Amino acid sequence: APGQFVMPLPTRPGGGSEFTMADPEGAPDGRGVRHHAAKDWFAPAGSPVRSPFAGRVVEVKASRGNAGQVYGGVVKVQGPDGRVFVFRHVDPRGVRVGQRVQAGQPLATVSPWTGGSAHAHIELWKTLAGGYSFENMADPMSVFGG
Repeated sequence: APGQFVMPLPTRPGGGSEFTMADPEGAPDGRGVRHHAAKDWFAPAGSPVRSPFAGRVVEVKASRGNAGQVYGGVVKVQGPDGRVFVFRHVDPRGVRVGQRVQAGQPLATVSPWTGGSAHAHIELWKTLAGGYSFENMADPMSVFGG
């Protein structure tokens, strides 16, 4: 239910979600269509990205630069219920795989982007094992009240 999660960015998320939008770089749905499957949460480059819940860091990838569609780095945090928040287009800060984090703990900062307005691309996976597939993903705005 909304209200039990810490907002991950200091800015407002904006209306709606890009979850079901077609996206050639997006998550496959098993029927030949790829979906954005995430919320693009806009915030100035360098803004802190905080863990929405208490959990364990399961992946940290350093930034791959600030250009192109797959820019910045990645941090994934798994909660006790098995769900995983995935933050893309971020610069990991002081977190490592296996580390326990508290709700609200900083994980990263928003990467600068030469291709548009800086933002964190936020995914919510139902399970870690299910991976990057549309069926394994839920709209993150469903838990942030959007």
